[in-house]
Amino acid sequence: MSVINLIQRVREKKKTAVLSSLKQMFKDGSYPLCLVDACATGLNRGCDLRIASSTNQLDPNTTDSMQMPSQAPQVRIKAHRQTGITLVEILIAMLIGAFLIGGVLQIFLNTRQTYRMQEALSRLQENGRFALDFLSKDIRMAGFFGCSSRSFDIANVENELKDPSNFAWDITTPVQGFDDVSAGFTTVANVVPGTDVIVLRGLSNGSTPLISPFSDSAQMFVDTSFNSDCPAASSNTCHEGEILMVTDCTQGTLFQATQTTPIGAGSGVNVVHSATATFTPGNNSPATFTKSYGDGSQIAKLNTFAYYIRLNGAGVRSLYRSRINVTGSSVNALLAEELVEGIENMQVFYGEDTDADGTANYYVAAGTAGLDMNQVVSIRISLLARTLDDNITHEPLAYTYNGAATTPADRRLRRVFSSTIAVRNRLP
Repeated sequence: MSVINLIQRVREKKKTAVLSSLKQMFKDGSYPLCLVDACATGLNRGCDLRIASSTNQLDPNTTDSMQMPSQAPQVRIKAHRQTGITLVEILIAMLIGAFLIGGVLQIFLNTRQTYRMQEALSRLQENGRFALDFLSKDIRMAGFFGCSSRSFDIANVENELKDPSNFAWDITTPVQGFDDVSAGFTTVANVVPGTDVIVLRGLSNGSTPLISPFSDSAQMFVDTSFNSDCPAASSNTCHEGEILMVTDCTQGTLFQATQTTPIGAGSGVNVVHSATATFTPGNNSPATFTKSYGDGSQIAKLNTFAYYIRLNGAGVRSLYRSRINVTGSSVNALLAEELVEGIENMQVFYGEDTDADGTANYYVAAGTAGLDMNQVVSIRISLLARTLDDNITHEPLAYTYNGAATTPADRRLRRVFSSTIAVRNRLP
């Protein structure tokens, strides 16, 4: 037997004897065994033994020498590094990405189309309301001749203009209409054939009172407020050339102002109506009125408004209005102005009061046999408006206007706007 084996056998016997002796010593004991110093660390050398119920009864030096496990053993797992993806994985990722992009694009297109439709519909409704507002205001003022409006009689009006029957200032018919005009219609220029024209005449609501000495053979004397709306550059001349009317509630005179001059250190304005040949239409000669006016008389500007459908510069049907306009402070003519674009058609029906009760008995188009335009007390307007942009809907949308169903060739939205407006100056 070798020396090494002999030493190992001695150690084993010694270990067995020690353990057997310890078991015999503490088999009946009630206290746990605490291993201290080398016994606690597992070193194979002499060690101390301490008997105690807990480590709290040991002295600090003993507890400091005890070795307690500090943490659980850590297990290190070796990570496997990814080295690439296969072609199938790439194709699957591309397919999933295509589906996601397609869904996002579809949401975007649907949202964009919804926005376009809502915006077009809002503008359509706005244009329709604006058009009716313009028409309603001027229809209500039609036939307004100051305090003589309710009892207006053309026989009591003196017309001093050279061309009294001119369409622009012919006040014999305050309300006038033309139904479904043809391509050869020239009373108002460039009207779209098949649409209606309505003409409204009357005085502006900004009348000015006459002041003493009121009037003489060739001039009228009015309050300083007559020029209150003039710009600074033409503070005393902005109304020269305008067609005016003076009335005292029982009679009236229509004339053209040829000169307006402040008088009496700003106490009033002198409105001259001479018979000069440089004005259009100009006044008759001699330019003296056969009717006289005194206290309580008023003077105001004549308005003529013609509403109709016309193509604008972009070729879009729009609502136009022609009104009397003075150019060069002397020439009167109708000036066309675009009010609302996208108004495709206008139909007008006139309500005649046949029994003088202030209510229309029936509504008919202009030119209908038996219709007396001087007995019209209300007017019914029907407008067809369309969106300015095309391709708003997925397919052409049929619409019904003026009793006729139509399917357009485009994909615009269309709406009908209708209103019945009273001619207030003819109501009791």
